[in-house]
Amino acid sequence: MELWEYASAIIMSETVYEKNMQALRSVAPEVVRFAGESAPHGKETSTNYAVAQRERRTHAGVEWIDGLRRPDIQTLGVIGCGTGERIHRPMTELRLPVAVFERYPADLRHALSTYDWSSFIESGQLRFFVCAERNMKINIETSALQIRSIAANESLFMIGSTFWLDGTLRGEAYTTTRYAGVILGLEIVFPEAVENGILARATAYRAARESRGPLASRRPLHISGFVSEGTVALETIVRNLLRGFERLGHRTTLVVEKFDPLTDLIVCRRIARFLDVAPDMFLVPIFFTTHAFDIYSNLLDVPFATYMTDSPEAIIRDPEQVLPNNEIFWVEEQYGDWTEKYGGKRGSYLPLATSYDHIPAAAEDEIEPVARFIGNVYDDTGLAGIPRSQWDKLVECFWSIRTEDACGDLKHFAREAAKIIGARHVREPLHRLWSTVYRVSAMQSLAGLNVEIYGGEEWRGFLRDTPIEPCYRRKLEPNQELPDVMKRALVNINLTSLPNYYSGNMRTFDASGLGTAVVHDAKRDVVCAFKDGEEMVFFRTREELRENVRALLADRERARRIGRAGRELVLREHTYMHRAAAILKAFGVESKLPA
Repeated sequence: MELWEYASAIIMSETVYEKNMQALRSVAPEVVRFAGESAPHGKETSTNYAVAQRERRTHAGVEWIDGLRRPDIQTLGVIGCGTGERIHRPMTELRLPVAVFERYPADLRHALSTYDWSSFIESGQLRFFVCAERNMKINIETSALQIRSIAANESLFMIGSTFWLDGTLRGEAYTTTRYAGVILGLEIVFPEAVENGILARATAYRAARESRGPLASRRPLHISGFVSEGTVALETIVRNLLRGFERLGHRTTLVVEKFDPLTDLIVCRRIARFLDVAPDMFLVPIFFTTHAFDIYSNLLDVPFATYMTDSPEAIIRDPEQVLPNNEIFWVEEQYGDWTEKYGGKRGSYLPLATSYDHIPAAAEDEIEPVARFIGNVYDDTGLAGIPRSQWDKLVECFWSIRTEDACGDLKHFAREAAKIIGARHVREPLHRLWSTVYRVSAMQSLAGLNVEIYGGEEWRGFLRDTPIEPCYRRKLEPNQELPDVMKRALVNINLTSLPNYYSGNMRTFDASGLGTAVVHDAKRDVVCAFKDGEEMVFFRTREELRENVRALLADRERARRIGRAGRELVLREHTYMHRAAAILKAFGVESKLPA
């Protein structure tokens, strides 16, 4: 039994459901009929529970309820039941009356099976509004009129998941569902809050786009990339791709969104912004697609380039997000398998590239006879403080599970690690434990060689009282200091953090692109991209890692030859200008690469 299935079996209760149904029968028989359309505890309910758990994790550690402690809020309007938590806590902690608007029977049934709300239903503190219409437009209009009838008499503050955005009668910003038609509903409820009418503006925008013809007929293009605030690696990749588009002669705009833990992403504001910017194409990393696919593709009719640099769970959860005008590019073969299986669209392989092609290689007299590793380890559970005997067992366990291509079964390793060091040290995301044990033990195997380690302060705890403790330096500023330190090393070591088939970080191409010899774990994608011993050097065991680093430090001429060959390959084939050209080609736009 999967963990979420086990949790669902514990939390959901037919007894609780029947108590709520009994209370609803006397006050809202239409809600009883609506909830009854869903299966009791079958696949549909379990699936919705898994989706709801994602929402619960989104709110974890965020006291979003504090935002409701306002004297002007007399009634809380909730769009969608979600896990039920957004209904339960305001009612029980703040004593707020709650009006719930739900369009999905399975979600309603799940919430009613989780919390006993019978007393709140009977007292009138909790009201449910449902719409059984199958016609989307009628459904939206009916729901909107229901909401407006309440809003006319009460001070209504609305919260919702990715399906809606919050709004107030004073004209504050609100959010929307991924279905473009819900904007129509919001305009019905809060017409004064929609400046110039988002739906009307979007319709005019689409008409203007159609008159311009396909992308291939327009020069230059305007490409808009957007990411969520705080996603540093994803933002770096998107910025690099936009720079690649600019080198090909196109205009770009980057939008960095701030995530609001109370209301979710402010979609209507963003739509208005994009209507002003008028992009020809959107560029998004996988992190953002859950919030972005349908609303922009359907409402604005703007084609999407989705660069999957992270696990595409959004597509597995909701295959309908893969739309015809969305081209998908993935860095890992398995991602392509998933998108084909769940979304019906294969996509194209597109590896990462060098971020530093604009930075010149170091002069020969600047090259230092040292091997450097640049990367972080993690100690949010106190792992560095475990007894040495436990650490040694953990390391041996790791290297017995790790395969020759630097992969391995994360869940199996987590189970074995929990037996050795205790479950409190084994927390999500599991790749942090994997990469920490890998990187620390790999660097410990280089004791006695001239090596340096750059990264976060967590390194100090793991290296304390070990032969390589003096090897730690500091954390580097990424834009200028990091490439400067990297390019002056005779050898750079890359220990990739994810147990997937692809290298999983930008150092693969960055270090080679700067002209240094790279010793890299033998990930499948890198082995195919670089010639072993000529453009890069690969290792599969700790012993191979040590021998390769030792041999390159002892043979400067060979190391420099490999470094120069690697740089030539990267600049010829692996810059973000090359990646931008590949993306445009998928949309029928041919690019002439500058020399």
